[in-house]
Amino acid sequence: MDLKEVFLLGDSLTLSYTAKDSQSGIASETMTVTAPNAAAGTVVANGAALKLDQAGTYTITVTAADAAGLTTTLTKKVTVAVPAVMLSTVKRK
Repeated sequence: MDLKEVFLLGDSLTLSYTAKDSQSGIASETMTVTAPNAAAGTVVANGAALKLDQAGTYTITVTAADAAGLTTTLTKKVTVAVPAVMLSTVKRK
C-alpha cells in the first residue's frame, strides 16, 4: 500500500495491495478502514475507492494469512485536512 500521508476533505483514493507467499500461498486476506472517531473498522474490497468525507485520521489495516497459519498485518494512517480558505477585505478611505 503506497499512500501519501495527507489528503484533503472530499478527496477519494483507491485502496489496493498485493499479498504474496511463495511457500504455502495466501489463505486469507482482509482490508479494513476505520474512519475518524469510529469505534470499529469497515471491511473493504481490495481495489475499492474510498471517499474521504470526514476530517481527521483514517486507519487502513491489511491482514494476510498464509496456508501455514502465519499472519502479517500492515497498518497505514492517513490524515484528511480541511482546505483552508482565506478571505481578506480592503477598506477604502
